Amino acid sequence: MFEIGRVTAWEPGERLAFGWRQASFTDAQHTQVEVRFEAVGDETRVTVEHRGWDTVPQEHVARHHFPERVFLLRHGEWWQVLLASLRTEVQSAAPPG
Repeated sequence: MFEIGRVTAWEPGERLAFGWRQASFTDAQHTQVEVRFEAVGDETRVTVEHRGWDTVPQEHVARHHFPERVFLLRHGEWWQVLLASLRTEVQSAAPPG
């Protein structure tokens, strides 16, 4: 079994934070994800910060050998796809109203 990370903060409706790592990371390589929730009218703004990539060398497979700027842009796009998928799931599960 492999532990990807541990929840480091859980404030329901406000914030979730957890560690994140791949199986190929060394003990010194680790990242942290923080997700914040903010009411905006009838909707919720979800903000994700994924920090700690400076502990993972550019040549590591997790970075797909992209230069720093390209990797961070692509990683941000990946989070956008994940959040769009979550939004679709939440909207389809919501009762009609």
